[in-house]
Amino acid sequence: MEKYYNYYAKKMINNYNKYYKKLLDNDEIDIYKKTMIKNIKNFKDINLMKLIDKYINNNFNKEYIKNKFIEIKEKYNI
Repeated sequence: MEKYYNYYAKKMINNYNKYYKKLLDNDEIDIYKKTMIKNIKNFKDINLMKLIDKYINNNFNKEYIKNKFIEIKEKYNI
């Protein structure tokens, strides 16, 4: 662990710009970015109520979270 921070971390920080430029020139990254951007959904298309039911742990008060979300949604006209 000590060798990583004292030796490798310094090398990575010093050579970061070289590797970053190589990544920017790579066409695969551009293709990856385009495909990932296509997968991003619009906020209005996401059903947050369904996500709250599915992913929020049962230890939390889901009804309170839903009511707060509805309150904020109405307040800011989302």
